[in-house]
This record gives sequence, C-alpha cells and structure tokens, in this order.
Amino acid sequence: MLIPIEQFCQEQLEKDPSITAAEMLHNLHMAGYDREASVREVLHFFPALTVDEMCRIIVNEYTDPLITKEELRGLLLICGYDEPSVEQAIERYYPQLLGYVLMLDDSCSMYQASAMIKIDAKAFLDCSRRGDQFGVSRFETSASWLYPDGSAPEPAVVTEGRDELEKAAAAIDTLKTEGSSTNIGEAVSLANDMEGKMKTDIKAFVLISDGEHNHGPNPAQVLKNEPPIYIAGLGPYMRESYFHDMLAKNVKSKYYNAPNAFDMMRIFNQILADSSESLLSLNQLDTYQGANYRLYEFIVSAQGNYSMITVVWSDKKYWYTSGYPGDCQINLVLIGPDNKPTDIRPQICGGGFCIYNLKNVRPGTWRLLAQYSTDAPMTATVGVIREGEDICVKVNGPQRAELGATPEYAVTVSGGTVIENLAVTAVHSRPVENMFSESGAKAVSCSRELVALQEDISGAFKGVLAPAENSGIYTAHITVKGQYPDGLPFICHKMHTVIVG
Repeated sequence: MLIPIEQFCQEQLEKDPSITAAEMLHNLHMAGYDREASVREVLHFFPALTVDEMCRIIVNEYTDPLITKEELRGLLLICGYDEPSVEQAIERYYPQLLGYVLMLDDSCSMYQASAMIKIDAKAFLDCSRRGDQFGVSRFETSASWLYPDGSAPEPAVVTEGRDELEKAAAAIDTLKTEGSSTNIGEAVSLANDMEGKMKTDIKAFVLISDGEHNHGPNPAQVLKNEPPIYIAGLGPYMRESYFHDMLAKNVKSKYYNAPNAFDMMRIFNQILADSSESLLSLNQLDTYQGANYRLYEFIVSAQGNYSMITVVWSDKKYWYTSGYPGDCQINLVLIGPDNKPTDIRPQICGGGFCIYNLKNVRPGTWRLLAQYSTDAPMTATVGVIREGEDICVKVNGPQRAELGATPEYAVTVSGGTVIENLAVTAVHSRPVENMFSESGAKAVSCSRELVALQEDISGAFKGVLAPAENSGIYTAHITVKGQYPDGLPFICHKMHTVIVG
C-alpha cells in the first residue's frame, strides 16, 4: 500500500536535502506512483523547473518502454508550460530515432575475418532501440538483402520485444565468404533505396569490408552526400585508402581500423551523437576468473552530463543480472558520488554485453562494481564515453608505416573549458598475430611506452613510436589527464592504429 505521494516526497527530501528533481522522479517511478501524479509532485517540490529541465528528466526516467511524444506533451501541458515551449523542449530532448543500413562484405578476401564480421555486425545491431529502423545486406560479386529479405523490402522497425534484431542476427549467422569479387557499389545502391523509405530523425550507412572494390559501379559515385557512412575496415587486405573517395562525400563519415564488438557499440553511439565532442574517459581491459569482483572508477562532469557505460565480456553465455551472480551471470552495480549503490540498471543487455546511459545525474566520481563467478577465465572491457563536453582531444599520426619506422604522434587538447595540469602518456601495443605473413607466424605480444610526449610551444604534445619490428596492426593507447576548474579529475583515452608492412 503506497503512502500519500506528497508524504513520500517529503520523506525523500528529509532523508537527502540535496536530492535533485531527477532523483525524486526516479524514486517515485521505482515506488510505483502514477506518472501524472509524480510529475505534478516533482514540480510542487521544485517549482523553478523550466520546461526544458522537466522535459529532460521525464524522458530520461521513462525509457522502458520509452514514453511516447503524445504522453510527454500531455504531462508538460498539465504542468502549465505553454504549448510553443513544450514543442521546442520535446524537439530538443526527445530521443531521435536512427535509420541505418548495415552492409557486410562476404567476398572470399574476407575469409580470415568471417567470424569477426558476424560478431561486429551483431554487436552493432544489439545497440538498436525501440523505434529504430534498419536493413542488413551482404555483397560479393552481387549484393542482396539478408534482412528483411526480398528484392526491395521495407525497413525493419525495432519493436519492444526486439524480435527483428534476433531474426537479423540469425540471418547474419548464415553468411559464408565465398564470392570471387567485391561489389560495394551495388550494396550502396540497395542502401540508397532503403534509406529513401526510412522515416527517422537520423540516417546512416555502416559498411564492414576490406574495401577492395573490384566489380560493379564505383561505390563513391553511387554513394550520395547524405547520409554519412561509417566504415569498419576488416580483413588482411584492408586499406583505408580504398575508402577515401567515399569518406570525402560527407564530413561526418568516419573510418575505423579493425573494430571489435565494443568499438561497434561506440560507432553506434557516435552516429547518434554525430559529434567530435565525445570523450572516452575509461577504457579498461580485465580478466574475470573464479568468484571475485572488479571496481571501476570514472568521472561524470557537470558539463553535458551524459555518459554511456559499455561493459563487454568474451563469453556470450554470460548475461547481466541485478541480483546475486549465479551460473552464467554477471552482477553490475552503479555507485554514485555519495558512495551509495544506485537503482540504475542498464538500458540495453545481451549475451556478452550491457550498456548504461547516464543522463542528468549528479556530477562527481562514480564507480561500477562487477561481481562474477566463472569456471574459466574470460576477458572483459569497460568503457565510459562522455558526450556534451566542449573539450576536444585530437591525435594525429600516420595510417601506414614501413617496417622499422618510428611513426610520430601529436596530441592536442582544445575547447572552451581550460583543463589544468595536463599530462599525456602512451603505450604502444604490438599485434599478437602477424596478419600479413604468408606463413601466419605469431608475433610476440608486448606493450611499450612511447617516447615521452612533451608539450611543445604550440600547446601540442608530441612523441615518437618505438620502432615497428613486425608487420601487422599496431595500436597506440594514449591517455590524457588533467583537472577541471571545479577540481574534478579530467581523463580521456584515445587509440590510434597503424598498419605496418
């Protein structure tokens, strides 16, 4: 039996005098109070809330399933906000739906990367939200639709049960790398047709290929200026240069070298953000084994106040649980700046991963507790991406290098917020496998510190990579640390890949 809603809110305020409007609405939601009554009561205790603030906290709270625009509009009007302001707030804060076409290269040149194509494609699909629209195609000598099937299908729309994503994943599992040619142009032509049928706020093409186009129309000529294309380069023959003309069609288009499942989730988030103003503030790799735990720390700044936390582990039999970790389960708990566990749960879950979207939460030092009990060791990656910052961190370095070369890097930090006490460090990881060796010989796995990155007269940090002794894909892991004006730590991780050989 629920106590009167006003009494509930008063008790919440007495327990925590610094409680925010968002936290109060969350507590009302968790307790089971009616939405309209909850919103009215929050406004009663926080009468100075603007229409933007109220719209934002309502959208952030009622996400499973996402509150409809009609109900959101009704709640805001009931609060007494004027209609023009309500419409503007909804335009700013209601999630924009994404329409995308995923194009998968299954030509014979992709044979060594055939498993990775499936993993990456399904990782990207898993990020889709209710209402998003999509299609998945495959191409070798010719192109065709994997899902939905047919010669000219309508886009699939993700429903609450996410059945469409399961069917698409099953279709992806049927891929076989066998075609002798690579016809990217025809795949782009199919994508153009479906894009014209999509009724979403944001549209994008996603291409997974080595880029060795050798059949059919020139893809750069078939590709239009809109939408942007996000290219995941995979396979032993991949070359970024193959994609230059396609990337030049739209300034938002991007290329990613050898992405893994976690990177594909970052690509999804980047498409939604469509901004360079995102910072990777945590990027940690761990091994989970036995009955144990890991604790990860990250910063939520007042600026922007939107963070995406992605946890990925290698054994897809394991799923997230909010309770005790049992068989094939991993328990994750978000701990707020007050050092108390929160009730925040991931918005997206699947076998081997889950994603949190933190919006409008208290700034400060947050922690993620991972608890598990595993029979065999498995690797796990935890990443935190912050959006809405006015700080830009750029890394400039070569895409290709000869054996024995010492590639140079430059790191610049700019933006409206002044970060104090900046320091830049980097580690250079060598590939475990020599991808370009005909014998398939293994290279020794190791990490090396870059030559110290020192600040030059222009404010940029510069350093030199240790000599590349083996051919393959090298990655420089660069960490930028400093301090915000309010004293909170600033940290940003960047990766830059170089193809050697």
